[in-house]
Amino acid sequence: MAQRELEQLPNLGKTTLMWLRAIGIRTTDSLAEKGIYYAYVGMRARGFRVTTAVLFSLEGALRNLPWRNFDDEEKQALLAGLARFEKGLARFEEGLVSFEEKPAGAPLTKTGSTKCFASAAPKRAPRRARSAQSISAAKKRGRGR
Repeated sequence: MAQRELEQLPNLGKTTLMWLRAIGIRTTDSLAEKGIYYAYVGMRARGFRVTTAVLFSLEGALRNLPWRNFDDEEKQALLAGLARFEKGLARFEEGLVSFEEKPAGAPLTKTGSTKCFASAAPKRAPRRARSAQSISAAKKRGRGR
């Protein structure tokens, strides 16, 4: 697959593109190499509200097909593949499977999979404290705490 930008793929909206970049996937080659299950689990591990529609849209993007055209059999096969991937990933993280036997699409680090996603989670800035003056002004407008 020629290296293309993710924006050129069908089925991927702005939010999904942002999530993919957050887990280090920036090209179609990267998505194809790491796999849709890796991307899906990585997004979920980062705390994004990922639905199964994202899994289907990733597969549709790589196949250049609208994911809404997938029949129930294709969707069930993708969900079964996700379950197998997660089971293999759990066995890998528990040390039941050696690094050489890791599930296809699992990260190439020996530090574990979902742990490497979680460590890259963005830090939130602390909420700015409200001054007494702004609190009293808000109360006058009827919006006080």
